[in-house]
Amino acid sequence: MINLLSLESKRELLHAYRVRTATYTLLFGGILLLLASGMALPSYFALGVGVPEEAEEKTARTQAPSLGDARAELRGAQTLVRALTAPPAAAATPVPTQALGTILSARAKSGGAQQQRVLLGALHYGRQAEVVRVDITGTATTRESLRGFIAALEESAGVHSVESPVSNFLADTFRISVIFQ
Repeated sequence: MINLLSLESKRELLHAYRVRTATYTLLFGGILLLLASGMALPSYFALGVGVPEEAEEKTARTQAPSLGDARAELRGAQTLVRALTAPPAAAATPVPTQALGTILSARAKSGGAQQQRVLLGALHYGRQAEVVRVDITGTATTRESLRGFIAALEESAGVHSVESPVSNFLADTFRISVIFQ
């Protein structure tokens, strides 16, 4: 295809395209600058004016505490450090990871075939004194798989009791409470 425009016309068109591109670029840049300043302006005013809590902290830092207050604060900090660094007492009840390991190993023991399995949906953990209670919600593909899971839980070390209502065997989903001691 033959271009019918003269060289002078081509130069004028190229100049018009460049001016139009520069205009749009400057317009877009101006809009971005306006948006950025709109987002930065509240932060500038917050730093310049000051937040009341920061002013209170500055005032508290400039006022020297009395020697008695400093000693009481030091004793409180030392007590906290001792409590945090003391070795933990031997736990007679399992921690959540031990309880979870017991539940998962019982699930693996009751597994059987791929079609007969127990799917765990949710675990809720609670501790009262020396008793740990884990509520398990899930789905069992068959009654036999649920029975096997409950039996495996009852045989597990550290499990005191397993509470499973009869309604678990009537529905697709189940809710079991396992009590560790």
